[in-house]
Amino acid sequence: MNINLDDFMLEAQFSLDSLPYEDFSEYKDSHQSEGMVAALYFRWLLEKKLCHPKIYPKLADIVDHKKSSLSLFYDLAEGILQQSVMTTDANNFTKVYYRPGWHYLYYSDLESLFPNVANFSEIEDSPENIFMVFNLLDERFCEWKKLS
Repeated sequence: MNINLDDFMLEAQFSLDSLPYEDFSEYKDSHQSEGMVAALYFRWLLEKKLCHPKIYPKLADIVDHKKSSLSLFYDLAEGILQQSVMTTDANNFTKVYYRPGWHYLYYSDLESLFPNVANFSEIEDSPENIFMVFNLLDERFCEWKKLS
């Protein structure tokens, strides 16, 4: 049986791309977040208009993303980040930032921002913390855009 390596690699990439981003976190077991990590990221995606356009009308009646709690964002994202809710740019950025491989990793950046929390679920849902995370995500996104 002769296996075509290109076909195999293409199929492997397709399988990898169809998994939720959080499945790749090396921190998932050791740094329980109870959805805080995904909620912060999803809220940033919404605010920056990096979600698929079909998402916004569905959320308009449910959430005021400037005021709603992060737990609501976690519930809306169903605890995982899916490619289907993001724009192409958001997906490409998330592939390198949310999964190990780039010189920055979302989880490592959160550890740096919040060194005194034992796990990410202890990050307080406050405007100050959200502002800090959003600034960091903005920086990383801009840096990624310059490289791509």
